[in-house]
Amino acid sequence: MTLGLAYTLISIFFIFAIGTVVYLHNHRSVTHQMFALMALSTIFWSLANYYSVLHPEEVMSIRMVLFFALPHIFVFFLFVYNFPQDRLRMPTWLLVPGVLVFLGVMGLTLSDYIFSSVAIRAGVPHPVPGALMPVFALLVLSTLFASLFLMARKYVQAKNEERTRWFFMIVGTLLSYVLLIFTNFILVVFFNNTNFIVFGPLFMLPTFAGMTVAVLRYRLFDIKVVGAELLTFAVVFISLTDVLLAETITTLTIRLVMFVLFSLFGVLLIRGVIREVEHREQIEKLADNLADANNRLRELDRQKSEFLSIAAHQLRTPLAAIKGYASMMIEGSYGELRNPMLGIMETIFASTSRMVDTVGDFLNVSRIEQGVMDYRKVSADLATISQEVVKELALSARDKGLDLEYHEGSSAHCPIFVDVSKIKHVVANLVDNAIKYTLKGRVTVRVECDTENGIGRVKVSDTGTGIPADALPTLFDKFVRARNAQDINVTGTGLGLYVAREMVRAHGGTVQAASEGEGKGSTFTIEIPLLKEGEHPEEVEEVKAI
Repeated sequence: MTLGLAYTLISIFFIFAIGTVVYLHNHRSVTHQMFALMALSTIFWSLANYYSVLHPEEVMSIRMVLFFALPHIFVFFLFVYNFPQDRLRMPTWLLVPGVLVFLGVMGLTLSDYIFSSVAIRAGVPHPVPGALMPVFALLVLSTLFASLFLMARKYVQAKNEERTRWFFMIVGTLLSYVLLIFTNFILVVFFNNTNFIVFGPLFMLPTFAGMTVAVLRYRLFDIKVVGAELLTFAVVFISLTDVLLAETITTLTIRLVMFVLFSLFGVLLIRGVIREVEHREQIEKLADNLADANNRLRELDRQKSEFLSIAAHQLRTPLAAIKGYASMMIEGSYGELRNPMLGIMETIFASTSRMVDTVGDFLNVSRIEQGVMDYRKVSADLATISQEVVKELALSARDKGLDLEYHEGSSAHCPIFVDVSKIKHVVANLVDNAIKYTLKGRVTVRVECDTENGIGRVKVSDTGTGIPADALPTLFDKFVRARNAQDINVTGTGLGLYVAREMVRAHGGTVQAASEGEGKGSTFTIEIPLLKEGEHPEEVEEVKAI
């Protein structure tokens, strides 16, 4: 193998490898397609260049070098103009005339107008330029300078990573074309020196190296992709060398088939690895986007909680004033009221009371979510708390014609360490709900002191509308209400059970719901840890929900 052939094969191998890698990374991108076309035209140019070195006396060999140089320079201009877009951006008025001009000049390179002949002087062949050689030189140099101008302008306009990509491309292009123009054009045309033509394919490597880094960016350096590419191209290169060194037709045929198979499987391997890397990058990108979205949602949730807290505080004061004055007017503090004024005032009082409860729920939710709910724990009795709730709501049960029953287990005393107002609020919420959603029958409150397991338990049972099975798993979530409950109480917010669950959790307990189905009643159970035997907390323990 001659030195010139070695230079040519090495250059072709690396250009083919780089072109294949870039194309496989995104074969749908016009930029990647142009890169592959430029690599292909360069390979043909390299072969023609080597043939011209072997047969310098043939004018057609020199003409083929120029013939394949033109598509390379034109595709290079298209690449620079379009990069880094994935779709063709060049206007038709520029693209069509450019294609026609280059096709015309390519045709002229095969005629006497560019290189007319080869003169043999002192046994050395010297190409003789034709009449239109200046036209060829003008076209090539103007296209190259236009490409360099575009790269320089885009480099100035680019920022950060994109500017770095243009920098690599500019450096590689300048290095390659300065060497090529000097050795393969100026020395040949003006000094009849063809000694450096054999190095032409090697001079193209800096351009392709810089453009590859610019196109693939960090993906070029993915260890899996690099490993697959190096392995594949090493095998293909060895196989290609075997083909060139074959001595018989049979050996050549076998090695050529193996070369094709190795190339095919290599391409499939690289594409598979690239897809795996791209999928991993997509997953990482989606994970980052999801993390950003979650952070944004948490921030929005925090802002919502703050808004609810501010709004609830602002509403609470005027509502309390309206409720207080309405109560005083009903009681006759400002003179006796008669119907229909008394009925109207009672309606105002009832509506305001519901509004106060709703605002209280929103305020509790905002405090819970912001972690600022205060719990002032003291020693208390679960049975006593439950009895007080039953007494306070007995009138509401009677007004609906319901029996409100209270039962205790074997132990009348059920010691717990809690914020009494919070636990009373929870028990009252469950009993009040039972009364609201029971049209006839009874509501039963049962207190059990399970000393064996260290649990105080309150069960609130009713003979009301019951709970659908599909509603039970989400019943304690925010703004969730069973569908049958909305038909009976249209003013509910779906926050009461959520607040109750969070308050009980803050005491280390649980609250659960059970129902055999719609129309079969329901049972809500609160479980709170009992005070351990011998414990007698005397001071108030202040804690906040986390």
